[in-house]
Amino acid sequence: MKFDEAVEVGKVLAGHTTTPDVCFFAFTALDNMVESFCGVASRPTKVGKRPFHVFTGRIGRIASSIGPPIALSRPNLWWPQDAAWCVGSDIDLMTTYVGASRGCVEQLLALHSIEAMRVPEDQSILRSADTVNDRDRY
Repeated sequence: MKFDEAVEVGKVLAGHTTTPDVCFFAFTALDNMVESFCGVASRPTKVGKRPFHVFTGRIGRIASSIGPPIALSRPNLWWPQDAAWCVGSDIDLMTTYVGASRGCVEQLLALHSIEAMRVPEDQSILRSADTVNDRDRY
C-alpha cells in the first residue's frame, strides 16, 4: 500500500474503532525500514510463522514518522486494540487486504483514491487470481 493510500484508508478506519489511540503496527523483521517508523530498534516477535517488529501508537501514526513515501515503509499488519479491523500487506503479495465491518468496507469501497473491491472469503491470494490488474506486468 502506498503512502497516500495508507493515509486515506487510515482516516476511514479511525472512525471504525473505539481504540484509535492504541493501534499495533507490525513490520516483518526482514524489512529494513522498521527503524524509520519509530526511531528505535525492537526485538522480533513471532506473528504466525514469521518474525515481526510490533509497535504501538495512534492510528494517525500511519501518516507520520514512516520515512520515505514508498510501499516498503508501510507496516505489513496494522490493527487497533479492539480488533475492529485488520490491514494486511504481506511482503510476498501485491495486494493489501482489509478485514472489517460491512459499514467500514462500504466506506473503503467508496474511496476514489484507492483501488478497492470486495473479495469472497475463499479468494485466492495468488497473482494468477487477480482479475483486475494486468498480470503480464508482474
